[in-house]
Order: sequence, then structure tokens, then C-alpha cells
Amino acid sequence: MFSVNCENKLLRAKIAMISEQIQESETSVRVRMNFDFTP
Repeated sequence: MFSVNCENKLLRAKIAMISEQIQESETSVRVRMNFDFTP
């Protein structure tokens, strides 16, 4: 059971890092689109 809990914590940490990276990339894409579409 202990090893399973450790694996779950590692998975959650990885998922949190990935979600943060996705949010950062989404915001950067939005900023780029705003710059591209400004007349």
C-alpha cells in the first residue's frame, strides 16, 4: 500500500506540472494571437 501511495503522489505531481505547463502555453498563445491580430 505504501508504494502505491508514493506512486499516486508522483503521478499527481506530474499531472500538476503538466497542467501548469499547458496553462502557460495557452496564455502565451493567446498573447501571441492578440499581438498578431492587433491592427
